Amino acid sequence: MLLIVHEGGHGIVALSSEIPVDSCGLVLFGPLPIGAFVEPDEEKLEKSEVAKKNAVLLAGSGFNAIFAILCFFILLAFHLPFFIAKTLALTIAVNAVVAIVNLLPVPFFDGYHVIAANIDCKTFVDGLAILSGLALLICFIPNFL
Repeated sequence: MLLIVHEGGHGIVALSSEIPVDSCGLVLFGPLPIGAFVEPDEEKLEKSEVAKKNAVLLAGSGFNAIFAILCFFILLAFHLPFFIAKTLALTIAVNAVVAIVNLLPVPFFDGYHVIAANIDCKTFVDGLAILSGLALLICFIPNFL
């Protein structure tokens, strides 16, 4: 569900911004979805105005945040069985984390593409990406000690 919400957000906003979507799909490992993708027309996205480009790039995290908030209100509004409540709580947590982490200016994350689309100095963008990537790695080092 996380992947569909995130990538669906990119696709919906791209199409509503009149940027065609070349392809979309799920990456499966057997029956398990391990990835998803939406590929807007790169040429039209690149040529589009900055506001449209930002909207498409930020849509995935935005949709994850909205979905997490919606699930939170469902959790508060209904007295749900324990398993459903725990599943909903996990859904809230994962969507919130993806919404935030995906905004980091690290290559392969949407945040990097937003920064690159808005700042002309490639040296600054790359330096910020390196620092952000190192900070992210440092956060994970204690888990391996």
